[in-house]
Amino acid sequence: MKRIVIASIIGIAASVASSYAQGVIGFDNYASANTTPVKYGSPAPAGFSAGDLVGDANIVIGLYAGANGSSTSALTLLATTFILPPNGVYEGPNAIIPASIWPSAGTIVEFQVRGWETVGALAGGGTYGTSQLQGASATWTENAAITGSANAANPFANGPMPLVLSVVPEPTTMALVGLGMASMLIFRRRQ
Repeated sequence: MKRIVIASIIGIAASVASSYAQGVIGFDNYASANTTPVKYGSPAPAGFSAGDLVGDANIVIGLYAGANGSSTSALTLLATTFILPPNGVYEGPNAIIPASIWPSAGTIVEFQVRGWETVGALAGGGTYGTSQLQGASATWTENAAITGSANAANPFANGPMPLVLSVVPEPTTMALVGLGMASMLIFRRRQ
C-alpha cells in the first residue's frame, strides 16, 4: 500500500514539473515585430498574380518548432490557424511549446511557418505534403518571447518570416516534361 501511495505522489510530482516546463508564444503575423502578410508567389493560382495578398480562408497556416539548429524536416507542428480574409494576416491560438523543445526559460527554439490549401482545386488531400498550393517561411529563432504562462503569451520578437504560397506542379507534369525533353534530345541526335 505504501508503495502505491509513494508511486502516486512521484507520478503527480513528475506531471506537475513537466507541465511547468512548457513554453507559450502568441501565434500570429500582425502583432509581432515582423508584420508580414501572406502572399502568392510564382507560379500563382489561376486568377492571382505573384505578390497578391492571400485572402482565402481555406488556407491553413501551421506553426512548426524544434530545438535550435533542427532541420526543417525535424520540426514539430504546434498549432494551426486560418487566413483572415482579405489581407493575408492570421491569428492563431497561443502555441504551447512542449518541454521536449523548450525545457527551460532562455532555451532557444527554432520556428517555421508553413501554409497550404485544404479545400479547393489545389487542396490535393488537404495536408501540407499533398496540397498543390503550399509554402514555407525561412526558419527563425526565439527565446525571450517565450513565456511559461498561457495567460501571458507574447508575440514573436524575431518572426514570423515572410510566407509565400506557390502552386506546386503535379509529379506527372514534371515526368511528362522530362520525357518530352528526352525525346527531343534523341530526335536531335538522329539528325
